[in-house]
Order: sequence, then C-alpha cells, then structure tokens
Amino acid sequence: MAAFAVPLMIAGTAIQAIGAIQQGNAQAAQYQAQAQGQEYNARVSRSQAEAAGQQWSAREDAQRRQARQILGRQLAATAQSGVNLNGSAADIFRESLVNAEQDALNIRYEGEMTRTGLLNQAQLSDYEASASRTAAKSARRSGYMSAAAAIASGGYAYSKFPAGATAAGGGVGIKGNGGGFGLKGTGSGFGLKLRY
Repeated sequence: MAAFAVPLMIAGTAIQAIGAIQQGNAQAAQYQAQAQGQEYNARVSRSQAEAAGQQWSAREDAQRRQARQILGRQLAATAQSGVNLNGSAADIFRESLVNAEQDALNIRYEGEMTRTGLLNQAQLSDYEASASRTAAKSARRSGYMSAAAAIASGGYAYSKFPAGATAAGGGVGIKGNGGGFGLKGTGSGFGLKLRY
C-alpha cells in the first residue's frame, strides 16, 4: 500500500503547487485587466477635462459678447432718447456691467469646477490602476509562495514515510516491483514512471 501512497502524495503535492501558481497568475491577470481599465478611465477623464475647459471657456466668451451687445444697445437707446449718462442712468448702466461680468465669472467658476472634478477622477483612476498593479504582483508572489509551501509540506510528509519506501539516487521516488505504478528518483527531482 505504501507503494501507492508515496507516488500519490508526490503527485498531489505537485498538482497542489501547480494549482497555486495558476491561481496566483489568474488573479494577477485579473488585477492587470482592472489596471488597464482604470488607466483607460483616467485617459478618458483627462480628455473630458480638456474638452470641458474649452467648452466652458467658449461659454464665458459667448456670455461676454452677448453682454456687450445688450449693453451697447442699452447705451445706444439711452443716447437716442436724449438721456444723459449721469446720476441714476449711469448707476443703472454700471450695475448692468457688474451683473454681466458676474455672469461671465459664474460660468468660468462652473467650468473650473467641472474640469477639476474630471481631473480629480483621472487622478483617482491612476491611483486605482497603481493599486491594481501592486495587487497583481502580490497575487503572483502569493501563488509562488503557496506553491513553495505545498512542496515543503509534501516534502515533510514524504520524510515521515519509512526508509524502505524511497528510492536511492538523489531524488524522491519509489520503484515499482512487478507491475504497476512507481516513481523513479532522479538527480534533480522526481519523475513518474508507469511499469508494466
């Protein structure tokens, strides 16, 4: 029975180690894909921030042009009516100028807030991408560490078998007698051999 236990134990250890590496690599690939998506989101947010800055700047310019046209018409109507721009007429015109400038500055502020929000989102996406890449490295490293632990655990369990169950030759293994399954020790590790 020991003849079957050792090979199965070694095969199980190898499968466990390979599975740990594959799991670590799969998780790392998932984190890498997340990082790529987050980097894409950062690029999109930066592009949107640039477009928003141009768009809001154009709105501010349009507001100023419209205000100048309205104020120009008001000034022309005032002059045509013969009213002098002194006193209350001058105060009303000055108030109109201040209101027009305030409207333009409000548009600028709203544009800057939109642009800043998009740039902040881009920075957050960059940070998330960096964290995902770090997690990918950790997942890959964890897979290899789990594989090493599985091999060490399997080696320890193997060392508990009686001396007669191992094969000589520098590796681990068992020789099959007669017919059946066996492991043959090699100089650098172990190999599986099926004997008939």
